[in-house]
Amino acid sequence: MLTVAPKGFHCVDAERNCNPCLDAAKACNLNSSCKRQRSAYIATCSKEDPNKGEACSKKRCHKALRLFLDRVPPEFSHRLLFCPCQSVGCAERRRQTIVPDCSYKDKEKPNCLELRRVCRQDSLCRSRLADYMVNCWVTPHTVSTCPNQDNHQACLVSYARLIGTDMTPNYVDSSFSNWTISPWCTCKGSGNQEEECMNFLRYFSDNTCLRNAIQAFGYGMDNMQNKNVSVPGPSATTKTGSDWSTGTSEAPFDTIPKYTEPDGDLGKTRGLPEDHSACLCANVWALLPSLVLALVLAQHAL
Repeated sequence: MLTVAPKGFHCVDAERNCNPCLDAAKACNLNSSCKRQRSAYIATCSKEDPNKGEACSKKRCHKALRLFLDRVPPEFSHRLLFCPCQSVGCAERRRQTIVPDCSYKDKEKPNCLELRRVCRQDSLCRSRLADYMVNCWVTPHTVSTCPNQDNHQACLVSYARLIGTDMTPNYVDSSFSNWTISPWCTCKGSGNQEEECMNFLRYFSDNTCLRNAIQAFGYGMDNMQNKNVSVPGPSATTKTGSDWSTGTSEAPFDTIPKYTEPDGDLGKTRGLPEDHSACLCANVWALLPSLVLALVLAQHAL
């Protein structure tokens, strides 16, 4: 894992002043929608639940997180979730992004296969887990590291959509150089199902596509071909009706812009060859009257 200053995140002093996760939080606070939704889920996920005598209501916390991720553009939410870190303090802030004591952790870790069973019983969790598998997992023998022509963005969107479900994933610790992502579960005590359990856990903890997608996002190295690929919607084999727990419809997947934004000063698209065909045609049509007149005069002279 790279530990140098990320390309696209410029730090004068990487050891003391660089904290992309803090910068992401500041950027969110400057956007009214992001600030409002982030404040709402933090307040909900930090509030005690007196009815159950618990630190918080995980169900309400998950709902607030889903609202945040559904309503806030990825340019803000993804910066909070996938900010690259070069220090423990930064990595801990990144881990705390989803308020893990409420949204992620529980009193005991369930078996991963049991967590999968619970997720499959819920239509929302089941469909989002299926989409994560479609967009983030490839077999060890596949040439590419991500499905859909190495579409990193599709994987990041599917990962973010799992947050706020029973299968909510997160960084397991504050490591910044060798981080691991996992849902809150374990394979201990799996008996003769241990291999199946470990294989399922690897979909998160040892997922080359997810790791590359997060690293490409943080280090500004996402390949350009992703700019021409739309993020796939939910897989055809799964149901994606309304989000029954929030009362809102499923947010559509984002579409990756096909080209970079035009430069406001030059009025041209950066990084793309200019197409002169339209100008050439226009010039030919503009010259036609002059050519016709010249031909008439020439015939008259003859």
